Amino acid sequence: MVHPLKNWQKVKRGYKFGVKTFYSSHHLGVDYIVSEGTPIYAPVDCQIIKSGNFSQGGNTIHVTFNDLEHGKLIIRYMHLSKLFPKGDYNEGCILGYTGNTGKYTKGPHLHLDLSKEKVVIKDFKNFIDPDKYFTEMEILGKYKLKKVRNLINRVVLCQNSAGELVVFKRARGDECIMAFLVNELANDYNSKFSSLQLPTYNTIDKKDNIVIMPFYDGKNYIESWNSDGLYGGKYMKLELVKEIVQVIRDFSKIDTNKVIEYLTEHQIVNFQFDFEEWKKQFINNAKFFLENDFISQKEFHKANKLFGNGFKKSKLIFNNGDYYPRNILSYKGKIVVIDWQTWNGNYRANIIDYIENVAAFAFIHMWNNHLWQIEFLKELRKYFKINFKCLRNAILIKSFEQANFWRNNPGSKKQLFIFKNILDDNYIKQLEKDTRPSLINRILRIVKIIS
Repeated sequence: MVHPLKNWQKVKRGYKFGVKTFYSSHHLGVDYIVSEGTPIYAPVDCQIIKSGNFSQGGNTIHVTFNDLEHGKLIIRYMHLSKLFPKGDYNEGCILGYTGNTGKYTKGPHLHLDLSKEKVVIKDFKNFIDPDKYFTEMEILGKYKLKKVRNLINRVVLCQNSAGELVVFKRARGDECIMAFLVNELANDYNSKFSSLQLPTYNTIDKKDNIVIMPFYDGKNYIESWNSDGLYGGKYMKLELVKEIVQVIRDFSKIDTNKVIEYLTEHQIVNFQFDFEEWKKQFINNAKFFLENDFISQKEFHKANKLFGNGFKKSKLIFNNGDYYPRNILSYKGKIVVIDWQTWNGNYRANIIDYIENVAAFAFIHMWNNHLWQIEFLKELRKYFKINFKCLRNAILIKSFEQANFWRNNPGSKKQLFIFKNILDDNYIKQLEKDTRPSLINRILRIVKIIS
């Protein structure tokens, strides 16, 4: 795909998409300030379906083509000095020349707008920002990809030149570093895991901060967990209870020293959970919740007292930091964990963290499914010798961090509800009792350790 104007990114803009103009509340396209007689081109193989003179836009052509994401798209080129007739045109063909025709012009320029299916002037939502669209198409074109649809923020499902579906992501710098690491770990460990499958990457471009990976077309849990966070796993029943625990077991097989060495070499800092530093941060962040009466002084002091227990004899493991049902896929009998980044010292999520913290992160995100939380901790304690005081600390830490992260989100109150429950000694005694592994499971775990 090519842009209708050469060197278009350097061209001065007049009215941009969506701004108020002297004749409308929302500008439907972009005005490119170019001299009269500048050639305009066909962006792809296309068809001119309308070509003529109109009072407002002057000499105008309507060009239509098919887009994998939107279906039929229509581009309007306005104020032309010369236009070409209806018919089929190949990518890169000249379709006309810019000018200064029509009522709504104050000098030579090209008005270009882009709409879905048909041109409905009063339906602003049916129009697409041409600058954003062509910027994205230009980037995808560099990697010979065609866009199919957006998945989530910065992540696009595409089709490559072989017709295969791939996932294209505009990564941050640390995400490219993590992609190299995860690729290496996938080669070393995927065959050794029982449940986990680390993703692999086809392309990692550190210069442009682009990563491309295969499309794992498995079952995702975004909708059943709920993408805006308000359901909190309410409709998941007991899905993924055993799988998430098995993945934590697989994570624990990875050599953390190798990960730490790699990240240190690439000058990534604060990727490991630091309990002492976190306590200092907690005291500072708690001020907001105390000042707004979201937590009481009594609750704050009790939490601080409990944190004195620390994480004695707990094991640090590698994980993706943001580990909960939304960020995993069931694919060909394995669990693929997605969304890899270093989190830049955000203690809400750390890629080197205590087992209890990793488990707590999954636990707190299922706030609307208490039965799931119980069965999850029961399954966790079946395989790991968990110190329940450490687990209590972990749930307090992660629920507070998530509440702080979601300060302006309704989910913040849900996390504070967990935080307050975990401070309740009676609640924690019942939780410990309800999730205690059976005698037979404890014996089997001891036998496994000895063997």
